[in-house]
Amino acid sequence: MHKARQRLAALMLLALWCWGAAAAAASTATSTAAVAEVVELESLLVTAEAEEELAQRAVGAELLRQEQVIDLAELLSQQSASTALIRKSGYGNEVSVRGFGKADLGVLYDDAMLEGACGSRKDPALSHVPLLAVKQVRVQPGPFDVARHGGLGGVVAVETAEPQTEETAELWLKGGSFDYRAAALQLTGGTERFQALMGYAATRMDPYRDGGGRRLTDYAPAGRPYSAAGRKQAAFDKQDVWTKLRWQLTPDQSLTLAHTYGLAEDVLTPRVAVDIEKERTALTQLRYEGEHLARYSDRLQLRLYHHDVQHEPSDRYRELVGAGLPGFHRRFEARSTLRGAHLANTLDTPWAQLTFGVSHDHQNWNANAFNAASGARINNAFIPGVRSNLWGGYVQGRRHLGALTLKGGLRYDEARMAATQALPFSQRLTAGNQQRDRYGSGYLLATWYPGEDSSLFVGLGQGARLPTGAERYLQGSASFFGNPALKPTRNREIDIGGSHQFGALRGQVKLFYADLTDFIYQQAQPFKTWGNIDAHLYGAETRFDLPLGPFWQLQASAAWQRGRKDEQPPGNADRDLSEVPPWKTRLALDYARRALALEVEWLHAGASRQVDEAAGEVRMADWDVVNLSARYELARHWTLHLGVENLFDAYYAVANSYEYDVVSGAAVAPPIIYEPGRMAYLSLVSRW
Repeated sequence: MHKARQRLAALMLLALWCWGAAAAAASTATSTAAVAEVVELESLLVTAEAEEELAQRAVGAELLRQEQVIDLAELLSQQSASTALIRKSGYGNEVSVRGFGKADLGVLYDDAMLEGACGSRKDPALSHVPLLAVKQVRVQPGPFDVARHGGLGGVVAVETAEPQTEETAELWLKGGSFDYRAAALQLTGGTERFQALMGYAATRMDPYRDGGGRRLTDYAPAGRPYSAAGRKQAAFDKQDVWTKLRWQLTPDQSLTLAHTYGLAEDVLTPRVAVDIEKERTALTQLRYEGEHLARYSDRLQLRLYHHDVQHEPSDRYRELVGAGLPGFHRRFEARSTLRGAHLANTLDTPWAQLTFGVSHDHQNWNANAFNAASGARINNAFIPGVRSNLWGGYVQGRRHLGALTLKGGLRYDEARMAATQALPFSQRLTAGNQQRDRYGSGYLLATWYPGEDSSLFVGLGQGARLPTGAERYLQGSASFFGNPALKPTRNREIDIGGSHQFGALRGQVKLFYADLTDFIYQQAQPFKTWGNIDAHLYGAETRFDLPLGPFWQLQASAAWQRGRKDEQPPGNADRDLSEVPPWKTRLALDYARRALALEVEWLHAGASRQVDEAAGEVRMADWDVVNLSARYELARHWTLHLGVENLFDAYYAVANSYEYDVVSGAAVAPPIIYEPGRMAYLSLVSRW
């Protein structure tokens, strides 16, 4: 506790220093810029309520349409200094926020939990999102939301487009380097009583080359290199269909039915020994919304959802040359089914706005391994029929007290998780295969507005997340298996910061400290599994926006975080946490006038020095990337977008992607895939 208080004091001193530095920098800004015209770009939407100081800026639909976007993880990592990419392949990558990633970062799809089916996360949750169906993506760091369980280090909330009464159509055509091709069509329209939206998108791309000329397929492990047929494959081929129907039952009540279907084929994942031969995603949701239904219900919302992901990896595009690996091709079948019901009731009282909610989530998850030639099952308990049930209830509220706004919430969850099959390998740890977990979470956020141009906030929160089915029950081999005795991870976090308008310059500074109890961490000795340790994360971020006359705007942001272990896993004496990115900065200059908009963006990351070398992570050099983009309104209904990413063809990698390959039993050392080299792209959007 003494060390924790010392760290908190250091963070507060750092906040004061940053605030003073910001004030000094602002003194050089010209006062005449205060009357400059501010152009609000549709691509960056500020959160609706001023007190949402912890939320980052949201990424809107316009940016998804105009950019060369492969998946959401790449786009989010470019738009914020505190988000980082974990590169895995050409498509289907991870994103981390402040060093929290993978299962420690929740993903919501229209407010419903979204997860992949692969035990080694070759299909992270964001890879199942059809990009052009998205209306907005909002990133909320920290455990400051009790409406959903599992947001240990934050939440990425994806909101899809809603149907409209006005009849409109949008057509998108994209192309770029490495034979990147994408096309999509979305239609919407209706009456005051009934509205519909339908869309279709298809995307493909060849394996890219990095700045050093190395092809994506060249990163395959030595034991499973790509065959001649594999090297000729596209990096991925993906199609998505989405539809949403809304009935306006009465002026105050509506019913919305949404369904998304995605099919991905031959997704090359070179960092591991197998690729994704086929993957099917079906996301269905029924939503009821009502207002002013009764005395104690100003807003009522009921969501029923069913998410089904079928994930089928294989190594048919690989050579069988690895020592210690099977001398035959393998095929795997994994499936994750999530279904749930969430009910929330909001009551507006004279003294506060209150929301009460209850939820139930159920997941079935299993996977088996087969000999691809004979069809014989070689592991029928790879993920041994994991079933989990979670019940939760919460209350949260908001109250305004003059210049002070208070927000807070409490949540309680009870979960039951069990494997329906025997655990042949985990018997070395425990004979049990059923767990019952109870945990509470909550937060309090206070925001003070001392003047029209300033705000200060402090937030205290506790969040938790359950172990995944793979972490508890995976049965890979006699030397690699899950740990049924894992405890849920708890995060007790404090965030402090504020913002101020210095003439034309708007500045924001945030600091955080997260104390992690029973943090789930991979260990390699005496066998490969997962264990609980205590650890902590802390860091700072800042952002500045400055209009430079009526048409120009400068954006600057920076983020830094550090992760340290308070307890050591067996055989690991390194104090650094894995997968914590180094400091990163973003500088962007925007120009917008009439039909033309331009942006030049510079991204910089420091060298990765504080890495978990005992877990196989390696130190990596710093890197710089320059991106260019332009938008021009050709005519009333047509918009042209041009851009170049990695203008100077830099050769760089963004992260150690440390996690075991549950299919191939990879060694401790994580594979590192370098980023694409120079890539030009063109996007044509038509609206009518």
